[in-house]
Amino acid sequence: MLPGQTITYTLTATVANGTLTSPLVLTDTLSANQTFGSVTSAGAYACTGTVQCTLPSGTSPGTYAVSYTATVNANATGTVGNSVAATGGGGSNPPDCTSCSTTHPLSPAVTVVKTSNPASGAAVTAGQTITYTLTATVANAALTAPVVLTDTLSANQTFGTVTSAGAYTCTGTLQCTLPSGTAPGTYAVSYTATVNTNATGTVGNSVAATGGGGNNPPDCTTCGTSHPLNPGIVVVKTSNPASGTAVAAGQTITYTLTATVANAALTAPLVLTDTLSANQTFGSVTSAGAYICTGTVQCTLPSGTAPGTYAVSYTATVNANATGTVGNSVAATGGGGSNPPDCTTCGTSHPLNPGIVVVKTS
Repeated sequence: MLPGQTITYTLTATVANGTLTSPLVLTDTLSANQTFGSVTSAGAYACTGTVQCTLPSGTSPGTYAVSYTATVNANATGTVGNSVAATGGGGSNPPDCTSCSTTHPLSPAVTVVKTSNPASGAAVTAGQTITYTLTATVANAALTAPVVLTDTLSANQTFGTVTSAGAYTCTGTLQCTLPSGTAPGTYAVSYTATVNTNATGTVGNSVAATGGGGNNPPDCTTCGTSHPLNPGIVVVKTSNPASGTAVAAGQTITYTLTATVANAALTAPLVLTDTLSANQTFGSVTSAGAYICTGTVQCTLPSGTAPGTYAVSYTATVNANATGTVGNSVAATGGGGSNPPDCTTCGTSHPLNPGIVVVKTS
């Protein structure tokens, strides 16, 4: 039975040999966790209360039935039923009532929820450990069959250990069983998994819940998690001629910014802002690749860019009156994820070749 379900009870009296010489009184007592409804078919009986039904004196031999309803309460647990006491009727023997009670076990209702730490939807990084928790709530009655939770990890994760089994018995990577007979209550099991070093895209898992007994399978509407991988971004700045090489006034330098996206696609635009030193004049972007470039020069790699290596090149010319050194520096921002882009080689420097003029006079 389930909470809210209606039960129809029927009392049937068979009168034999002679008419009743006194009223036959049937007093039916409901167990706890039920609410009386109504007498749906009284037949020859007169019924009062919840419920006592009387077959009058003088009733002829025959079979006489009375039916009524009761509803299982919303918070019912364990079992529900009723019992009838039969008295009167006349004669030298009391009424024979050998099947005068019923009992109905409540069907267990099982709800399973899957959670994780970090929470589902939060970005994770390669090498990070995720703790998954399965929580089963048993209501109405004890389990009449084992509840089996089979949790399947997505690719790009390695199972760790069961950190808290609670009332479950767990095997493999990972199936956990709550035994038959488990009383109503809330039961959790937790385990860990580590994101593989070469993981990309997303990681997660899904649980299938079976068994438990009762009329309905376990309710498992929140039974999966998903975590996008944090993109790992490394930006490197190079130049031709190479940084440190002397250049001359009027010489053109080609600068190249290279961003390597790893683990997952960008979840926000990656913006590279390259600032030329004094004594240079910006030329043009010679190879934009996947970037969109503006000004002198800011280049953007759009959100959603897949893992890979992306380069953009542009030119600058050393001014005719340049002295000292020329160079540039890049600032990398955005890209998504929990860590900013790594830009440890993000500047170049070129000393100016001395210009020497020798004049001979006499």
